[in-house]
Amino acid sequence: VPPGAGLAALLAVEPPPDLTQAVLGLIETRRSLTLRSLLLAGFSEDRECFALGLALAREWSRRGLRIAVVDLDFWNPTVVRPRPHPNEGFVDVLEFGCSFRRVAWEIAAGSLWVVGPGSYPPDESRIVDHPDWERAARNFGSHADVTLLVAPLLHRRGLVGRLSKRMDGVV
Repeated sequence: VPPGAGLAALLAVEPPPDLTQAVLGLIETRRSLTLRSLLLAGFSEDRECFALGLALAREWSRRGLRIAVVDLDFWNPTVVRPRPHPNEGFVDVLEFGCSFRRVAWEIAAGSLWVVGPGSYPPDESRIVDHPDWERAARNFGSHADVTLLVAPLLHRRGLVGRLSKRMDGVV
């Protein structure tokens, strides 16, 4: 999935054959565990990380779940809303109290949304330790059964490790 992908590119994502088993394994994990939030982490140059998250979200939405996929690559975002819409996203939910409906871009009728990173790159520690994290999680939880946060940010020291403590699961 290229940075700034359009709607057609996001809808066309299918897992590469070698990732199909991972997607199926995560589907089984969801059946056996209560997952409200899942962090998918990879290397910053690994564009398959976001593709895996989107493929997993599409499979779960096909099974009746409402899914939000959040792009946390603040420095090289995949999810960029098309003009003339504002490019508000996850950082704006935390910092400015934006609602899910304001930041979420619906790509499949009421069951699959994508959310960009936000209007500006934040200080990484502020994102993880933000005092409104719980409110933001409730905001997303009221609209989606599962929120997948995709963070190809392992080059940012400690960010993914600290984010993982806020999640129900990490891959």
